[in-house]
Amino acid sequence: MNYAELLDPGGFQSIGWLLVSLACLAALVNQIDSFLRRRAGREDLRTIKFDFDPASKEELDKLDTENQRVHDVLFTNMRADVEGLRGELTITSAQMHELKGEIKHLSMMLVTMQQNMQSHHDR
Repeated sequence: MNYAELLDPGGFQSIGWLLVSLACLAALVNQIDSFLRRRAGREDLRTIKFDFDPASKEELDKLDTENQRVHDVLFTNMRADVEGLRGELTITSAQMHELKGEIKHLSMMLVTMQQNMQSHHDR
């Protein structure tokens, strides 16, 4: 079997194999280049450099502890504020319930007064 007969040089399958082959060749060249750079001790171009020294483990632990302390203080204050608001809401709700009762009582008194006035007017 002759492979030249299987693939049409102008067909999409041939072009696909060509692209795959070129990609493999590029990857191979990249790997060889990386290997030679490591052997020569040259710096990798992808190395990230900082203009400052990274934090030490002790500094990081100190910052983490401070962050946790601030977090605890904030959430303690928030919990206290929420509880205070709940208390105020309970009081306000009770006061509104009282006012509702007073309004109902005043409405009944008004109806009674209107009925009395109507009965005096009818006489």
